[in-house]
Amino acid sequence: MPKKQVIVGTAGHVDHGKTSLVYKLTGIDADRWKEEKLRGITIDIGFAHMDAEDISVSFIDVPGHKDFVTNMLAGVHSIDFAILVIAADESVMPQTKEHFDILNLLGIEHIFPVITKIDLVDEDMLSLVQLEVEELFEKADRKIERLFKVSSVRGDGIDEFKNFLFNFARKIENFNSIRPAFINIDRSFIIKGYGTVITGTLMAGEFRVNDEITILPLRKSGKIRNINTHGEKTEIISAKKRAALNLPDFKKEEIKRGNIAIKDNIDITTQIIDAKIKVIGGYSSFKDLTRVRVSIGTEDAIARVKLLDGKEKKVPFETYCQLRFEEPIACYTGEKFILRHFSPLFTVGGGVVLDNKPGKRKGYKGVDFLKEKDSEDFEKILLAIVKEEGMVGLKELRERLFINENHFKNLINKLKNSGRIIVLKNAEAVLSFDYYSILTEKLTQRVREFQENNPRKQGIPYAYFSDSEKYVLDSLIAKKKLIKNGEVIHTPDFKSKLSVDENREFDKLISLLEKGGLTPPMMNVLSAEFKDKALLKDLLKRGVEENKIVRINADFYLATGFYNEFLNKFRSFAKKKTEFSLQEIKPVFNISRRYLVALLEHLDGESITVKIGEKRKVIK
Repeated sequence: MPKKQVIVGTAGHVDHGKTSLVYKLTGIDADRWKEEKLRGITIDIGFAHMDAEDISVSFIDVPGHKDFVTNMLAGVHSIDFAILVIAADESVMPQTKEHFDILNLLGIEHIFPVITKIDLVDEDMLSLVQLEVEELFEKADRKIERLFKVSSVRGDGIDEFKNFLFNFARKIENFNSIRPAFINIDRSFIIKGYGTVITGTLMAGEFRVNDEITILPLRKSGKIRNINTHGEKTEIISAKKRAALNLPDFKKEEIKRGNIAIKDNIDITTQIIDAKIKVIGGYSSFKDLTRVRVSIGTEDAIARVKLLDGKEKKVPFETYCQLRFEEPIACYTGEKFILRHFSPLFTVGGGVVLDNKPGKRKGYKGVDFLKEKDSEDFEKILLAIVKEEGMVGLKELRERLFINENHFKNLINKLKNSGRIIVLKNAEAVLSFDYYSILTEKLTQRVREFQENNPRKQGIPYAYFSDSEKYVLDSLIAKKKLIKNGEVIHTPDFKSKLSVDENREFDKLISLLEKGGLTPPMMNVLSAEFKDKALLKDLLKRGVEENKIVRINADFYLATGFYNEFLNKFRSFAKKKTEFSLQEIKPVFNISRRYLVALLEHLDGESITVKIGEKRKVIK
């Protein structure tokens, strides 16, 4: 059975000993780049791990320098808990506070302060640093669960801290069985002989070798050739583990930090999100459409904040809003993010995605809808989306919830069976009951207006309606609130009406067809008799619906009495001869070839006969 893996993030000011602490715990140097070695500071996120028999603890070592906070943010999105590192010889510093704010804004539940470099100070200084750390937590209304004091040089406290990390990690429940399998990509590079490799933390589900995944927002798919975790090849990897995926179908330059690799047929690419944000500083007042940087997942994007409850807010504040991104990103409902001042860069707040694919909001309204979406309960979010939209496609709805197919189906069935939503099977959509009522009224009114404007027609054609509208129509027909007559729909009280002149024209048409017998005037002749072509079409249709006329083909109509006479005569002939040629049947009716062929082809269409070569066979 694969080991459980827990992700720990290090945070803290530059040169406070984060990387040295990780090295002392794991024996792995998380500084990967030449520049990091030369400058003695971490520039990009680094990775290390330590293993016990039953568990693996992975470290994401993030940079502490103020110039590399963007890289720090790319690392902390996936962590299960955090270590806040404070050097005993410097105490709490600006990036200590900023990193601590970021962890709080992202909702990291467990943050353990670790005072490093205790070999450089005396007891009085150490006590003072501890007081400042306690004050930092107190101001954030957080209690310190456990504080550690260590020296990476002498080894003081390292074993105790290491044992604590293993024991605490065992208590963490981090497997997500609701979301689809996905990775927020933090690196892409080339390995000679293998091609493109991406790395990231598998946040939910599992990936297998040969699985097809899609990179978003690139919207390109390819297969996983190899999987590696902690330097070892594996055929399968499950959440929540660090992973390297070999993707030879992609070019390195196609994939960027911030992209998402997903194993599901859904697209969470967007440029607009509904969100709840908290701004804690950086501005005296915050104006509508302020340009900000948004760190979400491993992505660093630029967006404008559309306030929904006024043109300006005094800082600090918490509010509902829309974020409008300058470029497409991939993100999901429920994902947390950090807001940073556009320029110069510093953290100003954070937030959570309430809906990753809403419509664009105008003006200062819509807050009530966002309040209803502000939940961790997928059932409540789904109902809020359907309530606002009225009707939502099932695929789009799953993309907006970002849950796996089985969980989604169970949720839809639960809400459908409890009578809280209407599911349109043919249209693959969900309706709210309020929207169903509105649509019912609209469709009924549409039928009535058609009847008023077209009194001589039998009703409005059923084919005029969309699949979702047909679902509502069918329910109204079942309740006898509308009547379906053949392929047309009308209200129960409707009867088609012809004017005196139109009735006279109808009688004229029937008379012309009856006089013609089995060789009535064809359509070109009828069109010359009736100057109003639309009226002729409606009269013929009425005759068919009232069973006074039979349509043989588009050019040939028979009075019903003569059609029945033809059919009876044919049946008598067929009793004696179940297989015949055109020449054999022509003497029976004594009509021109043009009319006879049309009648026989009509019989073929009615499955009374079937043509085989030059002959026809009677089949019923």
